[in-house]
Formats: sequence, structure tokens, C-alpha cells
Amino acid sequence: MVIAVLTYFFGWKVLLIVALLFGAITLGTFLYDTFFGWRSKRGNKCTKCGATNLGMFVHYGSYVLRCLDCGQADVATSFMAIESYLTGRFQAVLVDDNLNEKQLLAEGTCAEISGRVEEAAGKGNWVWLRPVGGAS
Repeated sequence: MVIAVLTYFFGWKVLLIVALLFGAITLGTFLYDTFFGWRSKRGNKCTKCGATNLGMFVHYGSYVLRCLDCGQADVATSFMAIESYLTGRFQAVLVDDNLNEKQLLAEGTCAEISGRVEEAAGKGNWVWLRPVGGAS
């Protein structure tokens, strides 16, 4: 009933635009709370061993938080969805399954190194995005 009245006064195109904007804002809030608010919600701790030494990794197309002590992978999302939100400078380091460093791929802002990160991670490699000088 309410939708019918609103459609009558504003038209279906306006309602569609409002619905899409609301959906985008809701999705953006969810992603921010889930993937940037993880520190406060989880207390900076691994869900498996309780360690506070967590790292940001890219594997295939996924952005993964992984414990640097036990290797437990935790929160994940698409790297392409989150890369524009990562600020500061990073070192992209190729690591093996046991998190041993193999090779430094690149260093710079996420925008500068994302191509090399996506290429290496797309081949199934783990790429550690190690912050340089307080990046987040």
C-alpha cells in the first residue's frame, strides 16, 4: 500500500533510485563495519589461538586477515572491493603457505601496487600486504 502511494506521487524511477542508494549505503556500512571495524569487535585477536599478530593477505581474488602466529585465516572479502579503502604505503611480499617470506613484489600505495598484487595472487600465491610506517 505504501509503495503504491509513493509510486503514484514520485514515480517508479525515483523509488528505484532511492532503493539503490539505500542498498549501496547499507552495503557500504556493512563492509566497513565488517572489514575495518574488525579490530574493535574482535579485540585484535586471532579466533583460533588468541594472538594479536594479524596480517593482511591477498590470495586469488580474496582479501584475508590471517594470524601470523598460527596461520589461521579469518575475515575475507574481495580484494577489488576493499583495495580503494586501504590507505598508506604497503610492501607486497610473496609468502609460502607457512607465511615464510619468499620475495618482495612491490612497495607503494595500494593503487600503485594493486596490479602486481592481483597478478601474483591470481596465480594462487599468498601476498602479504605489510604496512610501511603505520598504514591501515
